[in-house]
Amino acid sequence: MPPEDFARIEASLGLQLPEWYVRRLRQYPLSEPDESLFDSADWTIRENERFRADGYFGSPWPRDFFVIGESGSGDPFFIRPGTADERIFWADHEGGPAPHESNLSEMEFSPTLDEYIAQTKEQMIEIEQEMERRKNKKWWQFWL
Repeated sequence: MPPEDFARIEASLGLQLPEWYVRRLRQYPLSEPDESLFDSADWTIRENERFRADGYFGSPWPRDFFVIGESGSGDPFFIRPGTADERIFWADHEGGPAPHESNLSEMEFSPTLDEYIAQTKEQMIEIEQEMERRKNKKWWQFWL
């Protein structure tokens, strides 16, 4: 994302983005495969406004939780701008705790954005390997 996109996100959502987040996202698209991080200001603003307005499965969404992406099932990955905390958190709608500051230790997904990206890259490689393995199997062999 270009610098003006980060300024627009900050102005629209009333927050200051952490330097480590901005530095890494300026490199987007990342050289590593990552389909879960938001890659545009419009998408980022829209999703953060949606969570703020609608909450998350019956729980209010804390204003200091900044959504940076989402899983394939719509669960948000988020950070906490305005703190020194560089952890990436995940709100899991299938049994995870309600999004609240008191639940952060249970919601931690990765200790840093770089590690999150590395985890995602590893998962993408595993998926590609599994798809290649299944490529020539008959339908009844998928479970073997």
